[in-house]
Amino acid sequence: MEVEFHTGLAEPLDHASRLLRKALRAGGRVCVASPQWEALSRHLWVSEPREFTAHARPGVAGAVWRRSALWLLPGFDAAVDASPRPPVWVNLGADAPLRFDGCERLIELVAQADEGLRWKPATRVENACASGSAAIYAALDAIASGRIEVALVVGAEKMTNVSGSAVTASLASASYVPEESSQGASFPGLFADMARAYFAKYGDQSAALARIAAKNHLNGTRNPWAHMRKDLGFAFCNTVSDANPIIAAPLRKTDCSLVSDGAAALLIVAESRAQQFARAVRFRATAQVNDLLPTSRRDTNAFAGPARAWQQAYAAAGCTVADLD
Repeated sequence: MEVEFHTGLAEPLDHASRLLRKALRAGGRVCVASPQWEALSRHLWVSEPREFTAHARPGVAGAVWRRSALWLLPGFDAAVDASPRPPVWVNLGADAPLRFDGCERLIELVAQADEGLRWKPATRVENACASGSAAIYAALDAIASGRIEVALVVGAEKMTNVSGSAVTASLASASYVPEESSQGASFPGLFADMARAYFAKYGDQSAALARIAAKNHLNGTRNPWAHMRKDLGFAFCNTVSDANPIIAAPLRKTDCSLVSDGAAALLIVAESRAQQFARAVRFRATAQVNDLLPTSRRDTNAFAGPARAWQQAYAAAGCTVADLD
C-alpha cells in the first residue's frame, strides 16, 4: 500500500479534480470520501470546459454504482463495505479512514498543523507493530547521512471508531495472511501460541508476564503524559477475573496492548545541535533486523531476529546487558 499526503492546498477541489482525472485516464478506479462530496460532484461537471468526469453519487442505482470507476461518498463509513474495493482512495475529510488495508493507495488532502512545516520533506513509515521504532531508525539514518539536522517523528493511532471485530481484522492483516489471518488467527492468538510454546519448554511463566504488566502500569503513574496512569499491582495482573479475563490462553487482558487512541512525538537532532536544548538523551547505538514473516518458518522460542538485533546494538554501543539499569 502506498500513501501520499497532499497538503497546504489553496484549492483542494481543483487539486482533487486533477488527481481524479489523471487516475481515471490511467485506467484506475477511485473512491473519494468527503463531507463536501456534493461540491466536488458539481466541480467535476465544470472544472474542464469540454470534459465531464463521470462519477457515481450516493443513492444511485446499484448497476450504475457497480459500473462506475469513480465513486463519491460522504465519508469512510459503512457504505464503504457495500462499494467495490478500488485501488485508490482519496480522503478530502478530516477524519482518518476506518480501515484502508485493502487499498493500494490512500491520498490525504489536509492542511498542515503548522505553517512552518510547509515545504519540509515528509515520509510515512508503516511497519506494523514496529512502525514507531522504524520511524525513529529512519530519522536517525537521515541525520547520520548529513542530509538533515532536525527530524520530528510523530506517531498516531485511532482505533476506537470501529468495532472490536474490525480492529482485530485490520491488525491481523499485518500477519502472514495465507497461513495466519486467513485461517482466523488474530494477533492475541498468535502471541498466545508463542507463549504456550515458551511455557511448554521453560515452564509456566504467567507470573513473569504479570510482573512485566505491573511494572509497565507503575511506570505510567510516573508520567503525566502516559495513556494510562493507574497502578494495577502484581496481584491484579496475575489473577484471572472479570476485570482481567483470559483473552487468548494463557494471555490475560493485562498481558495485551490496548485498543485505543493515542499519539506521541519525538524531536531528534544532530549531536551538534543538542546543546540548544535544556534536556537531551543520546542514542548510543541502533540496529535493525528483518526476519521471516510466517511463524511456521521460525523457532518462536528462539526469537532469533530480536536476539540478533540486540547483539548488534550491544556491539555498536560497547556494552553488555549487565551495563543496563
